[in-house]
Amino acid sequence: MQLDAWDAETSVPAILNGEHSVLFRNHYDPKSDAWVMRLA
Repeated sequence: MQLDAWDAETSVPAILNGEHSVLFRNHYDPKSDAWVMRLA
C-alpha cells in the first residue's frame, strides 16, 4: 500500500495473526527505506 500524504493520525487496517488491527506510522527507517509501523 502506498500513502502519499499521511500524517501521524493516518491509520492502515491490517490483519495480524488472524485478528483485525489498526497500524499507525512510528518512524521512517532510511536503512531499509521503509516506514516502521506501530500497533494501535
